Amino acid sequence: MRETSLRFGLLGPVMVWRDGEPVRVPGFRARTALAQLILRPRSVVPIEQMIDTLYPEGAPKTARNQVQAGVTRLRAALGPDGDRVVTRPHGYLIDVPEESVDAYRFSAMVDRAREAAREGRDEEAAEMLRAALTLWRGDALEDIPGDALRTHAVRWNELRLSALERRITADLNLGRHDAVVGELQGLTAQHPHHERFHAQLMLALHRTGRSPEALEVYAALHRSLDELGAEPGNEIRHLQTRILRHDTGLLPARSPDEHAVVPRQLPIRSPGLVGRKEEAESLCRSLALDGEPGGVTCVVVSGGGGYGKTALAVEVAHQLAEEFPDGQLFADLGGARPSPVDPMRVLADFLHALGTPPDEVPDEPAARGAAFRTATSGRRLLIVLDDAAGADQVRPLLPGGTKCRVVVTSRTRLTTLPARRVDLPLLPIVEARQLLARHAGQARVDAEPDAVDQVITLCGGVPLALDIAGARLAARPHWPISRLAARLTDIRSRLDELSIEGCEIRSSLEFGYDPLEEGTKDLLRKIGLLGATEITAWIAAALTGTGVEEAAERLEELIGAHFLAVRGMDETGHYRCHVHDLVHAFGWERTMAEDTPEARRAALERAFGAMLSLTDTAHALLRGKRHASLKGETPRWLPPDHSPARHVTRPVQAWLASHLDRISGMVRRSAELGLSEACWELALAPLPLFETGDFFSEWLRLHDIALGCVRENGNRRGEAALLLSLALRAHLMDDPAAAEEILPRAGRLFHEVGDTEGEGLVAWLRGDSGGFRSRLPTLSAAYENASAVLQRRGPGGEPDHREIRRNLERIMRLQISENLDEAARERLEQVLRRHRDEDRPRPGPG
Repeated sequence: MRETSLRFGLLGPVMVWRDGEPVRVPGFRARTALAQLILRPRSVVPIEQMIDTLYPEGAPKTARNQVQAGVTRLRAALGPDGDRVVTRPHGYLIDVPEESVDAYRFSAMVDRAREAAREGRDEEAAEMLRAALTLWRGDALEDIPGDALRTHAVRWNELRLSALERRITADLNLGRHDAVVGELQGLTAQHPHHERFHAQLMLALHRTGRSPEALEVYAALHRSLDELGAEPGNEIRHLQTRILRHDTGLLPARSPDEHAVVPRQLPIRSPGLVGRKEEAESLCRSLALDGEPGGVTCVVVSGGGGYGKTALAVEVAHQLAEEFPDGQLFADLGGARPSPVDPMRVLADFLHALGTPPDEVPDEPAARGAAFRTATSGRRLLIVLDDAAGADQVRPLLPGGTKCRVVVTSRTRLTTLPARRVDLPLLPIVEARQLLARHAGQARVDAEPDAVDQVITLCGGVPLALDIAGARLAARPHWPISRLAARLTDIRSRLDELSIEGCEIRSSLEFGYDPLEEGTKDLLRKIGLLGATEITAWIAAALTGTGVEEAAERLEELIGAHFLAVRGMDETGHYRCHVHDLVHAFGWERTMAEDTPEARRAALERAFGAMLSLTDTAHALLRGKRHASLKGETPRWLPPDHSPARHVTRPVQAWLASHLDRISGMVRRSAELGLSEACWELALAPLPLFETGDFFSEWLRLHDIALGCVRENGNRRGEAALLLSLALRAHLMDDPAAAEEILPRAGRLFHEVGDTEGEGLVAWLRGDSGGFRSRLPTLSAAYENASAVLQRRGPGGEPDHREIRRNLERIMRLQISENLDEAARERLEQVLRRHRDEDRPRPGPG
């Protein structure tokens, strides 16, 4: 039998390589068939078993054909090696040796390492286990969903953890306790109930002179298990007792090559990091030792909570690890926590890891920093400083050698550090879909594209939120994605839904919220209350009742904390900021918890009043549009330091178009809260824009929302105003029948509430509608009333007679065109002469 050139992978996504190059196996059925076959090389897998794997909830009639089709595609993918998939009477087998499958190679290497450890060859055991663990590319069979293969996946994943435990034990036996502390801290966080990792971390901390921290690890485990109704086992309880007693038997023997220990502190990399490929490649180029001379020695990766900063930094560090043979150091600086880690403590840990005995670490900060720079000078080290609070925390930790490289992650850009900066954005839609597919499976994602996009939007494109959403879908394979989307839609419970097994997005947002100044916290809460996808300094000022300039400063702080993203500039040179859905949900939660109902209502009324102040100004600049002059009782709001005219630019129609989304959002928000007066006024605010004919559908949509609100709240004048506006829409769309149906209802409502101005506007519009011309003789009095109530008033409060005259002349022309009788014409001419006389200049006193 010929020697195979194929290699197969189960330790991650199912893979095939020919001569080291990956071979694509298309289709879920083909990959599932391959997985079953290489789990048992050279053994027949019954076709019934393959059917049960593909269809665990019941096989269709075509199941056997589907399996056969999958095998056919697998053979085609294997090309010249396709004949290794052999048909047997009751099933199939793959004719390849076990050593061609990574899982069996891993198992064999672990067995050899176990034998070496039994014989006291810890160095050999550690290196062999380290090599075995590099075979893993993610969770076993991670792209094969379903329960049929879960047992195999769980078994291999447990073997991986066991091998990791053995490798760490070997490193501890070799005195590498400093090097494994950071790795164990990551493992205990990932596996909060895994006693063996906790015990190893306790031992490593105790050996590095950090016994109090070792005891706190035990206390944290005890609390975690207590919540489950369990207690720590005998082994770790005994270890705690020995640490309390300062048992010298826990300390390792001093080895002659202790100072030559190479630290390997990087946490485990995230399996199959999705997205950030461009950023990862850029970072690798920047940090590589063989890069351009004078290249950067420090890179700062910044982004909001849950943006994947740590995962990216760790992935890049693992990719570059071989270029730094003197080791890799890692420290969690705790910048998002209330008390960030003291950099002097980190320096002590680093010096220990580099071989400095604990009793030789200087106490004085300057001396300790100098010792660290001396220890790193000339070495090729890669240092990852995760979650930095600020530049002052990082500066003492910068190494002294030009061959060292540093990766810093932080929520801020740390602009005073000499470093290259990489700002992580939210995940693009394509990569967000890939992230969900990694958890939920590509088939589920492809089946519900609209629901997937809705989940991505409601998660704000934040990788951590998407990871949690994907994990929830993976834990509930019977859920359609639309069900999760529907649960996320409710802003009151959205953050609760984004939580699984102790991992939640809420705490990440809280870490960014807590350090903010009180005024900025207040603004963030009110932004969540308003629910607008875009916020400007003008509306931010209204929400908090401050000046525009102060609000702009608050927005800057929220941008720096990654709660907002800059979209552009507004009319005054201030930022227009995008607000994603997670920030809405968080702000909503905080305002419900921290603000009184009165404060919340006042903030919204100011915001609605501020927008109406702008649209009033826009209407005034347009001059005319008398049908748009109806106003309600919503109080207008103005900031102390800016006028609306400064914020409304010409051409006014374009300004209204640029604000339509914001106005629409306020209509929806006011309707949700039952603020009917603001709702109908805001719905009418874009009327000059609607009249251009380009926004008829939005006109109807907004008015439908507002009509529902005013009717539910019994606001008859608001209903009349909206009906009048819809009649105008029908008139402009050349639909006189619709206008004739709507206008009488508007007129009756205006009459019922005693609004003569509204009645006059109805009469005016009826005159403009050709369907009412036949009854113009009977509308003569109504026109005169319209003229009287529509007169503009000048700065001194006096009637504007020119406006009145224009109205009357227009009325007379309409009536004369209908050949009215002489009496009606004479009456109109008398009224017109009277107003002309009033319009003549009068002699002054004396």
